[in-house]
Amino acid sequence: MGLPSLKLIQDVPTCWNSTYDMMSQILKIKEAVISTLAIVNPELNVLTITEWDILQRAAEVLHIFSEVTSDISAEKSVSVSKIIFFYKSMCDHVMECSVSRQPVPEEVKNICNMLTEQLKKCFKDCESNELYAQTTLLDPRFKKFGSSTMPTYTQLRKKVCTIHGPAAKTNTELPHAVVATTSHSQSSLWKSFDMTIQKLTLCDPPAAAIVETDKYMQEPLLNRHENPLDWWCDRKCLYPCLYELVQRRLCIIPTSVPCERIFSKAGQMFTERRNHLSSSKISELLFLHGSMK
Repeated sequence: MGLPSLKLIQDVPTCWNSTYDMMSQILKIKEAVISTLAIVNPELNVLTITEWDILQRAAEVLHIFSEVTSDISAEKSVSVSKIIFFYKSMCDHVMECSVSRQPVPEEVKNICNMLTEQLKKCFKDCESNELYAQTTLLDPRFKKFGSSTMPTYTQLRKKVCTIHGPAAKTNTELPHAVVATTSHSQSSLWKSFDMTIQKLTLCDPPAAAIVETDKYMQEPLLNRHENPLDWWCDRKCLYPCLYELVQRRLCIIPTSVPCERIFSKAGQMFTERRNHLSSSKISELLFLHGSMK
């Protein structure tokens, strides 16, 4: 029949997206399943056209959850700043599937209603969460387009201000850029301006926080395929206080996937043949395995 050779997948309650994987797999080999059942056991009740349609619609609803799971489970990329965006995208997708122009089966509507209820239950307060909101703003791929701007933006300014405060008390020298400008000036034309900027940034932490944060927000958005950490490393001298905050925020891991992978790898190492390994030795082996990636 020219179809790929695939095996059927069973749903596992403890395995993420196994329901979607089961549905999508049987849909890929739908014709082969129907033909095989007709030959092997004609008396077996096969799914009706309506049931196949329900299966197809349900798989379309669950598809975005599989994509989000794969994206959010990455260990080598910034993921916590995507939480708010993913929540909105999943809600919009489920809503769109439930109000499609074509008649939606009642079973699919029930799935959509249940998913919407669970999404709101788990993530309804994520946008008001200080960590999620600030990480979204500090990700140059999203900034203000990832969450509501005013409350979060105000909180971000206050946070940057607390970082500016101690620096302002200890730093009594002109910034490098200001010194360079002054030394190259042929007259005192810019001297007054440079001194004003110095007093503003060193003696007025709130104003300095506003200047640094506003300048960052005016930067063009970073392409979503690029690494935001590389972007910040290139600009850590330009936004020193924001960069310090980025180091505290964008390192957050939003899922337990890395931890679960460590447990799984430990289970593969500590077998019946290697049951005399000490905990310290297993820890060292896991560290070496993680460092080799």
